[in-house]
Parts: sequence; structure tokens; C-alpha cells
Amino acid sequence: MLWLPSYIGSNFALILAVTAAVVALGAVAWFAKNWKVAVAALAVLGAGFAYMQIDKNAYQRRVTEEAATKVRTMEDRLRIMNALSKAYTDRYVADQKELSELKRRASETPENSSPCLDRDAARRVQSIR
Repeated sequence: MLWLPSYIGSNFALILAVTAAVVALGAVAWFAKNWKVAVAALAVLGAGFAYMQIDKNAYQRRVTEEAATKVRTMEDRLRIMNALSKAYTDRYVADQKELSELKRRASETPENSSPCLDRDAARRVQSIR
């Protein structure tokens, strides 16, 4: 029923014209005591209802198609986010595996207590500015 206010707002002129025509033809039929005019009023009413039903169906179809498009867009976004999340998780697992391998290798490296540079080389490195 949420479509009703929007539909009435967008088709107000049609609803008003059909209502005015039916009331006018009904009044003419009543005062003229002519059943043919009453049938014409019913025909106008039926045509108006038929047109409004067709228009309502088209409106609901458009709304449904727009909603389906939004759903497809959101599903695509969700699919992309899931793929990125999986790629991130896979990369994290690979990085952790490599990091643990590097830590293992570092812990297996024998300890070296000797200096890596002699005094002359250390002075030359310190003199670089």
C-alpha cells in the first residue's frame, strides 16, 4: 500500500477527470432519466479504472525493476568486498607464515660475539657525514 500515495499524486489529474466525468454523466442521466447516459458514465468509469490499473501495473513494474537493480548492485558490492576480504586474509596468512619462517631462521642463526668491523673501518664509517 506504500505505492498508493505516490500513485495518487502522480495521477491526480486523471483521477479528477474521470471522477468529474462520471459525476457529470451521472447527473445528466439522473435528471434526463436517460439510461444510455448512465451506461456511458459506467463505461467512462470502467475505462478509467482499466487505464489506472494498467498504469499501476506499469508503475509497480518500474519500482520492482529499480529495486532489483539496487539489489544486484548491492550483491555485486558484497561479492567484491568478500573477494577483497578473502584476498586480504590470504595475504595475511602468507605473510604470517613467511614471518614465522624468518623468525625461525633468525633463532637458528649462531650467535656471533666478535665485532663486525675493525676499529679503522668503524672510524671511516663514523667520519662519513
